[in-house]
Amino acid sequence: MHLDLFQGSSYSPRLVRKGALTTVFDPFRQAFVAFTPEEWVRQHLLHYLVTELLYPRGVCGVEIPVVVNRRTLRADIVVYSKPRQPFLLVECKAEHVPIRREVVEQVAQYNQVLQAPYFAVSNGHEHLIFAHQDNAFLSLDHYPDLPTLSAQGQEDNL
Repeated sequence: MHLDLFQGSSYSPRLVRKGALTTVFDPFRQAFVAFTPEEWVRQHLLHYLVTELLYPRGVCGVEIPVVVNRRTLRADIVVYSKPRQPFLLVECKAEHVPIRREVVEQVAQYNQVLQAPYFAVSNGHEHLIFAHQDNAFLSLDHYPDLPTLSAQGQEDNL
């Protein structure tokens, strides 16, 4: 799916320069983090999920630890549909990184652990989105709608 997260985006990052290091405020982690090219994509995509797709901020996790082959790695974005139940896993790459098979295999490997029904890879311009159904991966042309959370305020308790 082609969706340019940077074209016409209302996202306005809060940047702070500390010597040679530039940091950006991440409202999901409530902290300043290194402002890398990958972080630029991650923050734009999180902004899109919350402002355009109306995912509640409280259901979005950032840099979630995932143990793969006894190594602790980090999933860039995990969106939950219920407490501790992943719904969408997203791996972000810097704008200049082409989305190739190895990147899709990386996020699919993370998803073997997390078992989210949807996973995606994005470099901010191109997005490959998949649904995991019946032991097969179906390519989608859009990010999935988040199921409605039944309990009032449940999104803040994930």
